[in-house]
Amino acid sequence: MFPLNDLSLKTQPVQLNKITSNTESTINQHELVSDDAMINELSSELVSCLGNGKFTPISEDSKLLNMLSEFKWFSEQHFKWSNYIIWFENYGAYDKTGSITIEKRQGEGALPIRHRLEFISTNIAELVHKLTKITDARLCKGFSDWASSVKEGASNDLKQNVDRALVRMFKCVELHSNELDLSYLFLGSVPTLPAWIEMLSLINNELNSIQVPESCKELELDANNFTECPKLPDGVTLVSLNNNQISHIDSFPPKAKEIFIRHNKLSEIPAIPDTTEVFECSGNSIKEIRYFPENLKEAHIGYNDIEVVPAIPGNLKLLFMECNPIKEAFLMPWTLTGICYEISQRKYIVTNPADYDKYSEMVKKYVIDGEDHIIKYYM
Repeated sequence: MFPLNDLSLKTQPVQLNKITSNTESTINQHELVSDDAMINELSSELVSCLGNGKFTPISEDSKLLNMLSEFKWFSEQHFKWSNYIIWFENYGAYDKTGSITIEKRQGEGALPIRHRLEFISTNIAELVHKLTKITDARLCKGFSDWASSVKEGASNDLKQNVDRALVRMFKCVELHSNELDLSYLFLGSVPTLPAWIEMLSLINNELNSIQVPESCKELELDANNFTECPKLPDGVTLVSLNNNQISHIDSFPPKAKEIFIRHNKLSEIPAIPDTTEVFECSGNSIKEIRYFPENLKEAHIGYNDIEVVPAIPGNLKLLFMECNPIKEAFLMPWTLTGICYEISQRKYIVTNPADYDKYSEMVKKYVIDGEDHIIKYYM
């Protein structure tokens, strides 16, 4: 993608702002602006194309756009490729100055390398427009190629569903929408999707693998054919994988607030993240849940092989634990306002006599005083 064989910088009557490890200084263009070869060459080409002090149209077959061709659109302000990000600021206004910042992220704990250049804003706007056009066209070509491949030898019903998916994906690119719903189309695959998508729904398809968009925060993959949990971005806050064939999950996304993994083939699960508020894992063969995080408000753990209920945190309001071979007593705090259990489990539910008056009337009636039937209630 980037031609890195020529690291020389052309001399230009402009000055550059260099920001490296939070240190800012002004240097002349004939000097290397960074110890990073990619930033050096890209800076040189940006100055060559945009640094003339007047509006300069950019050819779509220019070296600059060729160098940027693999960057992905994430927002109107930034594009990203690998660990490089290009930020565009204050562009578009006539006779004003804007900036382009090239950033290289170097991993956790290390300061990024940043290099900032200033140009007239109309030149920056021209670059953003052309680059957006190229990246959008590349995505749409990928959609079309995928559709042609899937349609080959497919049934008429599937062809129609592929066309529906194609329309939705084209619209997503046209609007740069952060939501995409391709549910109930019975697709066996999907093409590379826009990296900017934050909410993705693919319920009721026939997928067994997927590349989840990097910006995804809410992901619904219920009722597919997954046997392994797909790789999930760290920023995911809601993940729903109900009704698949998943037998192993390495870890949950660290920021997940809602996790749904009902009706899979799990016998064990990783630790629930501290951020999680709703956790549902009913209908598996899970033998142990290590602990409930403090922020958890709702837990559905029924129809598993769990023998020990974890300590119940003060924020937990609803607990569904029916159809588990519970063998160890646990304390039910008065703060728990909803519970679902079966008769054989009731003897393991311990309440605190000192908090009797704090328990709800439903808890007093069914859990403490006891009535011989399964009880499910909300308060």
